Amino acid sequence: MKVLIAKWPEGSNGWQYTMHFVKGVDVTSCFMAIDETGDPCQTKYKIFGLNKLFAIDSEDSIRDLYSSEKVKENDFSEVSLEKIYAS
Repeated sequence: MKVLIAKWPEGSNGWQYTMHFVKGVDVTSCFMAIDETGDPCQTKYKIFGLNKLFAIDSEDSIRDLYSSEKVKENDFSEVSLEKIYAS
């Protein structure tokens, strides 16, 4: 189990950062987790270990974790949506 933090464009859904739990870090799992909240194609996201949860107590702490960690930022710009929804 991992923690996915999605960064949304300002004003897209009321929150700029949302946190999701994912079993796997494959593109389909990440896409489907974010899809429950809004359009994943609008987001960038990072994956963190569960140990990072202890530092989160507000949206500000989610933003700080996302901004400060040297974790690769991902998006779905190169993903085939047909393949994701077919799986």
